[in-house]
Amino acid sequence: MNTFFREFLIGFLFLLAVMVLAAAAVLLSPFFLVAAFFLRIILIFLFVVVGIWLLGKAIIGIWTYLSRTRGDQKPTGQL
Repeated sequence: MNTFFREFLIGFLFLLAVMVLAAAAVLLSPFFLVAAFFLRIILIFLFVVVGIWLLGKAIIGIWTYLSRTRGDQKPTGQL
């Protein structure tokens, strides 16, 4: 009878732990939704900033290449 009680107690504690974790996940789901929304906004902003930076870098590179081929001036790497 002692092992039956121990096995029942272990099973009951496991089910209780699963229910507590499930309840925590349900309670935290609005937080995860809001966090995902803000993370999406931050990633879009970062992609836009990196895209603008790459565009500027490409324009400066093309400008430097064209000024070298024209031979008007020596490129300094700065505008």
